[in-house]
Amino acid sequence: MSRFFNNLKLVNKVLLMVGLLGSLSVLITVFALLNMRAIDRSYRDLLAVDVQAAILIDGALLEMNEASRLVFAVLTEQEEAHMRAVGRDIASAQERFRQALDRLAPLLRGQQGALDDVRAREAAVAAHSAQIVEAAARWRGDRALHIIHDQLQPELKALRRGMDGLRDVSVANYQAVAAELAAQTQRTTVQTALAFGLAVTFVILLSAWLSIHEVSRPINALAAAMRRLANKDYESQIEGVHRRDEVGQMAQAMDYFREKMIEADRLQQEVLRDPLTGIANRRAFDQALERAWHALQASQRPLSLLFMDIDHFKPFNDHYGHGEGDRCLTRIASALHGCTHRPGDLVARYGGEEFVAILPDTDAQGALGVAQACHAATAVQAIPHGHSGVSGWVTLSIGVATMVPRQDSTPQALLQAADAMLYAAKAAGRNTTRATTVAPNAME
Repeated sequence: MSRFFNNLKLVNKVLLMVGLLGSLSVLITVFALLNMRAIDRSYRDLLAVDVQAAILIDGALLEMNEASRLVFAVLTEQEEAHMRAVGRDIASAQERFRQALDRLAPLLRGQQGALDDVRAREAAVAAHSAQIVEAAARWRGDRALHIIHDQLQPELKALRRGMDGLRDVSVANYQAVAAELAAQTQRTTVQTALAFGLAVTFVILLSAWLSIHEVSRPINALAAAMRRLANKDYESQIEGVHRRDEVGQMAQAMDYFREKMIEADRLQQEVLRDPLTGIANRRAFDQALERAWHALQASQRPLSLLFMDIDHFKPFNDHYGHGEGDRCLTRIASALHGCTHRPGDLVARYGGEEFVAILPDTDAQGALGVAQACHAATAVQAIPHGHSGVSGWVTLSIGVATMVPRQDSTPQALLQAADAMLYAAKAAGRNTTRATTVAPNAME
């Protein structure tokens, strides 16, 4: 019986109720029918506008994330032709993003100003991306990193906030309309039941069952599912996807929306991963360092940083080739990643053959222990290096800096101290570690 009602279109359900009512007055029948048809039209409008807008927004976010990932991938390319090719891929992704915005514009209600701001932000991001590709192609990696840090990343954050704002408005409108549809359905049910009253008790009970179990409850469940999706809770399955009525259409659209949101979050995580080694990249490191710094300020616990460099990596590349160089970087990255075990620790590729490790709540002695583990893990790899000048195998130079984060200092002071220790380790003959504990105002 339940499956039979699930597979009926909403208008057919209403017609079935009208047929059962039979001899009741035409006015009551028309009243109920018009109300339910109005709800049907609202369902279709919801499917055609708000759900479609949310899907388009997530599609645009996918293109934005893809373009962002490619911008960072430019810095890892070794040849200008490859950099130019990646630049064309970036431009294609940005064009698809703009096309998605064009399709989205007619669906947004009262959000033209926000959409114009998103377009302006996207234009700025596209310009910065082109500058980064050009700088990288001219072997100006320092210039490219400066543009990324000072110009591209702030614009990307602002662009994402704008897109998130558009999605939040779409989701909020969806929730409001769905809740109103549920309330309107319930009101129609009550009014119809009162109209039929004592005349047809059985029909009243049947209509109440139909409205509550087959319309109101599924709509409320879908509204609750949308609230969960807004909070990025993807575990719960969407109910009603197998129905063939309007509720089933809404459930299917929402299920597709959930899949797109999962894919968008997955790509967002990929933006924070180095495509060659698979570990965290420079962007993830910058974000993690800021979080660790602010988290440890309140507790006044130490924060340690390891700055690591593969010794004489350019001769390795020149002698063994870039393919072996890439495999060397991947193996060393995996080995270093295995040296940290706590949830807050992070090993990232800083750039080229440089790696960094963030060790929250770790004092100088603990950081030196991790540095020794990194040396040992690198030695276990036993990667031959006949042009090292230090050893017959690939080795590391490591700089270690420890600081208790305070308001009068910055994470950059800790990073500079670790970098200085790395240069000290290289000056001491490489394949060694140098460490320092930094006073809060020592780097000012």
